[in-house]
Amino acid sequence: MKYVISAIGGLVVGVVFTIVIMLLLFFLFSAGSKPAVAGTPVQTPDEQSKAEANASVTLNEKFLAAALSSIFNDMNAPSFPIQASNLNTQPTTTALLQSGGCEGRVYLLTEGSGIKTTVRLQDGKAVAPIAFKGSYNVFGACVNFTGWADTKIDLRFDADKQTVFGQLSVETINLDGLLASVSGFLTPMIQDAINRHVNPIEILNAKQLALTIPIKNANGTLKAKVKDVRSEIKDGEVRIQIAYGFTGEKN
Repeated sequence: MKYVISAIGGLVVGVVFTIVIMLLLFFLFSAGSKPAVAGTPVQTPDEQSKAEANASVTLNEKFLAAALSSIFNDMNAPSFPIQASNLNTQPTTTALLQSGGCEGRVYLLTEGSGIKTTVRLQDGKAVAPIAFKGSYNVFGACVNFTGWADTKIDLRFDADKQTVFGQLSVETINLDGLLASVSGFLTPMIQDAINRHVNPIEILNAKQLALTIPIKNANGTLKAKVKDVRSEIKDGEVRIQIAYGFTGEKN
């Protein structure tokens, strides 16, 4: 009887030890600072902003879908390494965690797990379900996974760089058919990989926004610098309102 009790005790200790190790690794791998965010949030237009000297750019869902289709069909599927946030400066250590052909990467897909990767403009928000697959060595075993990320995209403006960025934020990660312990271990790492490597998304850069118009008869040049950017999502479109400040320079 005492041998049975001893065996049960040993099993319980082993389970507890495994859970403790998993928790330690979870906090080790998921801890770390979030990636830097570019610029400041773009606000919706108000009466004052509408009264300024503005230009506008309108993008609809079909335009964004066509852009995504070209990326997936004409290029390689976007992929990113999965690694602990606080081990980013130690690639050798991270590489040692992967072995036996286990890539330790997440690949974005055109579709999978019952969803299609796209951008939807609805209810004043830009949301993007993203399908993915990948693999990672978890406690010596290569785990192949599939799933999808529920994300949102916010616009930000960097006045110094004169650039409008999109900031993608992963709200939830949905993994297919994995044990809760493995899913809980992988989820924050996949979330971090997508957030860190996708952002920032350059929407409009300085060259596209700049206005420099030579005026020959006035022997000068008309220049315009972006002062403010506003955006509004409505009826399946995102309308980016750009406010300019003009200056004239004599040649």
